[in-house]
Amino acid sequence: MNRLLLYFFCSLLFCCSSQDHPNPKADIYIYADVDGKPFRYEGEDNYIAENYHAGSLPRFYFVGEISEYEGLGLTVPPLSGKPETVNVLGALYRNSRFDTYATGYHGELDRPVTGKCTITRVNNEVVEGTFYVDVYSEYGKGNKVLKVTNGRFRVRYN
Repeated sequence: MNRLLLYFFCSLLFCCSSQDHPNPKADIYIYADVDGKPFRYEGEDNYIAENYHAGSLPRFYFVGEISEYEGLGLTVPPLSGKPETVNVLGALYRNSRFDTYATGYHGELDRPVTGKCTITRVNNEVVEGTFYVDVYSEYGKGNKVLKVTNGRFRVRYN
């Protein structure tokens, strides 16, 4: 009986998708739930993060792409060097070749942006935080809304 319970427990442990459970040891990651479905980016391929102070649009942004047609990005005001909560300036979510959801700087500018980002840790190389935001179909011009919730990130930036 004990072996049967052990087998059942191990089966549950190893059959769960790693896509559903973020890797707590990942060095670089962007995680979120998009309308309740997990988005999990890990690694250093196909991502960018920059703290941009110059030009007419100072900002901090990051984008992680799981594939050519699936990715998530967020834009907020430039990093101040300390933990803080800021308004999201724009967001972009792509889940297929044909579906791109956006808001703010990445989409329709006339629609108010609903979202916050909390910077929990920042130094000269790495920034960590949490976020949530709503994005809209057709690059922000459509009426279908996706709720991006439980967002967490740790990225290296320039």
